[in-house]
Amino acid sequence: MATAIMKQKEVPEMDDVEEIILKISEESPYKRRPTQKRTWMTVPEMGKLLGLKKTDRYWLVHKNVFESKEIAGKN
Repeated sequence: MATAIMKQKEVPEMDDVEEIILKISEESPYKRRPTQKRTWMTVPEMGKLLGLKKTDRYWLVHKNVFESKEIAGKN
């Protein structure tokens, strides 16, 4: 009969873990960049913000009430 004696691993304290995570995230090439503030919105977003139905949203865009630009062949 074989018995295995397992050596208990040392568990790092929470402060150590947070420090390790911080060090890894600072040196990582994949770290998060701060989000850029948007200066535009889609027609559905604009309509939802103003509480407009779909027809009214596009009517305002068609009448040039809002500046609109074509992106990838779509208005």
